[in-house]
Amino acid sequence: IEIVQKAKKEPIEKIARKLKIPAKYLIPYGRYIAKIDLDILDKIKNDHKVSYRTLADLLKINESAVSKHIGILKSKGVLERIGGTRGYWKVNIGNH
Repeated sequence: IEIVQKAKKEPIEKIARKLKIPAKYLIPYGRYIAKIDLDILDKIKNDHKVSYRTLADLLKINESAVSKHIGILKSKGVLERIGGTRGYWKVNIGNH
């Protein structure tokens, strides 16, 4: 506990830059904590027509959490839906 209390906090964006993680992958939870959301992109990479329900099952989270994460990725331009409910997912980043 003492080590944690003495540690200097750094903004999560600064840590991500040091690790060469693009900010668009971060889902911030305050200034110092974030989740890096690559799992959803990996699942979509494997199946561009995957549904919210299937993603929820694969990731062991509920559909509303999938919806939240996808909404964030869409708002950052990382992910887009082409063709509506019968369409497919387009991932707009390097090797995903």
